[in-house]
Amino acid sequence: RFTRDQIMEFTVSKLAADFIKATQYETSVHYTGKFNADVVKDVLKKNLAFPSGLQASTSPVVLPKAEYGENTIMLCNNKDARQSDVYIYVGGNEYNLADRAGIDAFNQYFGGGFSGIVLQELRELRSFAYTALASYTTPPVAGYKGSLQGYIGVQGDKTNDAVGEFVSLIADMPLKPERMENIRQYLYQATVASSPSLRNRSMLIEDWQRQGYTRDPRIELVASYNKQSFDDIVKFYNDVVKPHPIAIAIIGNTKLIDVNKLKTIGKVVNINSKDLFKY
Repeated sequence: RFTRDQIMEFTVSKLAADFIKATQYETSVHYTGKFNADVVKDVLKKNLAFPSGLQASTSPVVLPKAEYGENTIMLCNNKDARQSDVYIYVGGNEYNLADRAGIDAFNQYFGGGFSGIVLQELRELRSFAYTALASYTTPPVAGYKGSLQGYIGVQGDKTNDAVGEFVSLIADMPLKPERMENIRQYLYQATVASSPSLRNRSMLIEDWQRQGYTRDPRIELVASYNKQSFDDIVKFYNDVVKPHPIAIAIIGNTKLIDVNKLKTIGKVVNINSKDLFKY
């Protein structure tokens, strides 16, 4: 990010130059309407100044993720905070398109809103968190690693208990196979009911192509959801989530947090906010 002083030094000419620089790269144009492609192409060429020799785009850029050799807790003190913001990160495996159905089933079981393990265990049963969520996220293109990411918003003096319970859920996931049929039904119904709007359809198709699909992925997903078993969820957890160390970032008032207790979970690293943000 820019500092405030750097922002104050911006000028219209500098910002315009950056915009012009951006237009030197290859571009996708999406159109929804009654004219055919040739007419639209002619209108665009006459009215928009596309430069010749456009540079190839490397978008989307997938930034490398940090890797941890042990459980690590990064603690950032905010003396005015009454609530702690807790972020969870667990590195995953390289993502392949064939993994999509299994990831969706795991996410619905582990972090699926009010019916997911995380929210029920941390908020509904133990009242540790105002908000609790988790999801195994995938990169925008195949071939890069996914990761389990979670968040808890918790009262400052309950931080230790909430973090300990969340880590426990990741290290030893509760097994409730009786939920599997509801998971299959939800994934199936949500997929067959989803349909992009007319104006967003071409952009969604381009996104699918960028990911590596050659046709509507929902066709295979619906069939795969019906074949998912609870053993598949457990296998994904054991193979992809459980083996990796857990990284935890906590922003809160350290006077309300038992740091020595956190050290029983993993290595604690104190972070100064000035190392995170430019002022």
